[in-house]
Amino acid sequence: MIAGERVQLREIEEEDLETIVMWRNDPEILKWLFSYLPLCMSKQRTWYKTYVGDDTQQIFVVEVGKKSVGTVGLSHIDYRNQRAELGILMDKEWQKKGIGREALNLLIEFALNEMNLRKIKALVLEENEAAIKLYKSCGFVEEGVLKEEVYKNGEFKDVIVMALMRAH
Repeated sequence: MIAGERVQLREIEEEDLETIVMWRNDPEILKWLFSYLPLCMSKQRTWYKTYVGDDTQQIFVVEVGKKSVGTVGLSHIDYRNQRAELGILMDKEWQKKGIGREALNLLIEFALNEMNLRKIKALVLEENEAAIKLYKSCGFVEEGVLKEEVYKNGEFKDVIVMALMRAH
């Protein structure tokens, strides 16, 4: 467990999958994700079985007290090149309360100091201003734009590539 002031990060468990499916199927959350299909429990269980043996992903459940309020994690972990991609998913009831920022900062500190990563990147839909603001508040800078990268909500969308580098 990684503990902060108000937030704890703990390894994802199979018992968390039902809650995660509920969050990911919420239209207000789904509109910001790169996925577009509704998620069913059987697919989430299949993902989890693969995840358990996959050292290129590290996913944590964000807890406030004992309540699960989201997930943060790293994917595409590349130990040789010391980089990974960041993702965050927060229950809409817990957004804009500083909980996501604290969770991200805990994950960033863990990734840079314990996992010895030097670069963390995040991909975000261009119109997701809240996520861009959150990433910037955690030290991320814009590296570039992938033009018309994702087909979402009936049109192709630009994706902003943001990154945080460990200070030398």
